[in-house]
Amino acid sequence: MKKILMFTIFMFFGVINVQALTGVVNVNDSLTLRDKPTTSGNYITSFYNNTELTILDTNAGSGNGCDDRWYKVRYVTSSKTYEGYSCGTYITLKSESVPTYDAEDDSYNRSNYNNKPADDGTVMCYEDTGNLSLRKSPGGDRTGSVVKCGETAKVNSVSESNGTCPYYYNITVNGNTGWVCGYFVNTTKLSSTAQSYYNNKENLNSYYDSLRKKGFPESYLSYLAEIHARHTNWVFTPEKINLNFDDVVIGENGNGASLLEKAYFSKSYLSLNSNTFNVESDAYKDYNGEPGYANASREAIAYYIDPRNYLNEKYIFAFETLGYSNNQSTDVVNTIIKSQAFWSRLYSNGSVGASNDIVNSSKSIGISAVHVASRIKQEMGNSSYQGDSRVGGSFTYDGVSKSGYYNFFNIKSWSGRGSSIYASYAYEHGWNTPAKGISGGASFMYDGYISLNQDTIYYEKFDVSTSNGNYTHQYMQNLAAPVQEGGIKYNGYKNENSSYLNTAISFVIPVYNNMPNYAVVAPKVGSANNYLSSLKIDGSSINGFSYRTHNYNVYLKSNVTSVNIATSTYVSSAKVNGNGKVNITSDNQTQKIYVTAENGKMRTYTINFIREKAPVVNDTSNNNTNNNNNQTSSTTSTTNTTDTNKPVADIMNHSGFKYNADIMFGISVGTNVSKLIGNVTAYNKYTEVSIKSATGQNKTNDVFKTGDVITIKGSDGSKVYTAVIYGDVNGDGIISAVDYVKVKNKIVKGNSITGVYYKAADVDKDGNVSAVDYVKIKNQILGKSTIAQ
Repeated sequence: MKKILMFTIFMFFGVINVQALTGVVNVNDSLTLRDKPTTSGNYITSFYNNTELTILDTNAGSGNGCDDRWYKVRYVTSSKTYEGYSCGTYITLKSESVPTYDAEDDSYNRSNYNNKPADDGTVMCYEDTGNLSLRKSPGGDRTGSVVKCGETAKVNSVSESNGTCPYYYNITVNGNTGWVCGYFVNTTKLSSTAQSYYNNKENLNSYYDSLRKKGFPESYLSYLAEIHARHTNWVFTPEKINLNFDDVVIGENGNGASLLEKAYFSKSYLSLNSNTFNVESDAYKDYNGEPGYANASREAIAYYIDPRNYLNEKYIFAFETLGYSNNQSTDVVNTIIKSQAFWSRLYSNGSVGASNDIVNSSKSIGISAVHVASRIKQEMGNSSYQGDSRVGGSFTYDGVSKSGYYNFFNIKSWSGRGSSIYASYAYEHGWNTPAKGISGGASFMYDGYISLNQDTIYYEKFDVSTSNGNYTHQYMQNLAAPVQEGGIKYNGYKNENSSYLNTAISFVIPVYNNMPNYAVVAPKVGSANNYLSSLKIDGSSINGFSYRTHNYNVYLKSNVTSVNIATSTYVSSAKVNGNGKVNITSDNQTQKIYVTAENGKMRTYTINFIREKAPVVNDTSNNNTNNNNNQTSSTTSTTNTTDTNKPVADIMNHSGFKYNADIMFGISVGTNVSKLIGNVTAYNKYTEVSIKSATGQNKTNDVFKTGDVITIKGSDGSKVYTAVIYGDVNGDGIISAVDYVKVKNKIVKGNSITGVYYKAADVDKDGNVSAVDYVKIKNQILGKSTIAQ
């Protein structure tokens, strides 16, 4: 409400200056802060991607090296306040930012999780999507059979183990039975170990009641009870997140917000969004600036967001609080980082020396030493490249060769002065010893995240726990990072300091509003491409066919009694049903074509067959007998030819759409132009209808878009209308973040929107484009309300 009022004041008084807004840096590398609104201004500092800034003025100048307006900004650290000018092109106003949503990537459907799974459990994949081998005994030889992510499993029994995996489940999947590590089975069925611990139903119900009183929903209880039976000292605390679960899935679905490494994850985990996926070539594109990584699918995002999928002994460590603990010894830290070969070049005693610095600096800062070590392990891997500028190797800065700077956390900020974005950041912050690199990076994490209530690995990835906005302030783009780093921490504890696992470790576990009844399961592996590459009727392609268009009207002659539907797909693994010979038994008949991808996801194409009616014949039989002359008149047959063309207004009143003097509206997003053609010609077959795109291309079988030109020729002449879809401001036929940004820029920056597109932006139809309109567009995108057409 305050935001709407604020922009109303801007418009009324004509003021452009925006006070106390928050902006988020949105760049692939970094953004420079200068003392003047020009690229010739003196360098002050640099901001890394996702840095939050206080925006003091959104109209501090234009040009001078910036394609948009210069912003006056302020950035406050624990020790210093920076103030200056940065190019607004690379700053997203946080109060107006909205996640993108692509209807083509609609693989997540919450209704799939409303009912309890038919079987006991599901095979889970976390750090990659490789097949799991069934074993003949816990930790024993392989049976030769494998199970895949997302498959349902019958849980037969559990066996505790002292090996790498602490317990194994015996499961049956697709008729194959064997043992797998318990981490990889999601089940609400309590193991025999847990049942033995609670001894009777009363004890179990008592523990459930204690969890309920804390605020945990019913769907969390069995998972926590299973963990509690093995680790009675662990402390579980719910944190109520006042966000709807589905909104969070959409919010974390922005381009570049949630990435997965293509080499390790099945295609079904990757997005079908056009930013990521090329349907025709069946290829996934790298996200810009992150080679080998691509946007994740919404189903994968929902899977990794669902807290219930972390509730086992290992991956719950994504929820461990990140304050310093005396139990986090040098030995534990060393277990995590000792495989990193570069430490031997930096410390005389190798990783042991690094571990001491990690523990000492973490204690001083108040951050978990294990978290610091796990983050270094996650970001640096096992790099042994001697020239790596992150670990002291050479780089150039302002044309000068430098070396001996350390950025173990891949914190990047590049002012354009250095050949290495990571080493430049270390140089600008004076991290010229390994100890300074460790301490500086740990302070960066504490000041920038943990102190802001992003105090678990989960919250560092998913920006849902902060009070000043969501989805933009995240440390990492890697969607699987919480489980990967959580696993690193757990392994460090288990392998080197197992006694720590017996202490009162604190876990903060998020609880969202309106969560699915049951946990979102792992996406099934396999290709997700379920698009048709062609669709033909009796050998001829459907006019206007597009793999993204799913509804078609096909007009048949009155004597057609059957048709043959031929289809092809982009990938051979996709299977089609509903094609082949179809008998036409009515004048209006619908045929659905189902395309099922290798991963089981189904896409539906619909053909509406409209058959001409046979001519109506009026038979008049005159059998009047003239008693005087006994003459009988002959029988006559006449065809009804009373139909003639109608006036345009009469035709439009039967079109199924709204109209006024020059525009046609009342058009729902995704409506095919064939609906108008069919409605008009069904009412009067003599009417001529012509529809062209804004660029002049004829349209007979495509969705309506703002700017389409419709010509109706009636008995009183021709009339031209222009299509308006309220909210479709850019004329692409959908309502998306692009439209939202156009309206926002119209209000905040004075950008121009003209003609019919201005009408489309005026969604409340009051004659002005205002903050009310962009809020309505935002709510449509988030699914909170629907724009009235």
